[in-house]
Amino acid sequence: MDLVRIIGFFSAACTTAAFLPQVIKSWRTKKTRDISSGWLGLLVVGIFSWIVYGILREDLVIIIGNVATVAMLAVLLYLKIKYH
Repeated sequence: MDLVRIIGFFSAACTTAAFLPQVIKSWRTKKTRDISSGWLGLLVVGIFSWIVYGILREDLVIIIGNVATVAMLAVLLYLKIKYH
């Protein structure tokens, strides 16, 4: 694996993991009122757009990183709907 791909996977892991503390906090406290629905919706649309872009470019780093992020955001969206 080349250095560029390693940097891409590292970057994707960091940006995806950045949502983990919010998901854990929302899960534990059962409170999501302070999470903006507009922010969450716009972010999901943007991440899906990145997935489409990754598919069109046939770039596995972009696809995997953003699919993982969408999965994390799906959990957060579920918690927002459930606990709001």
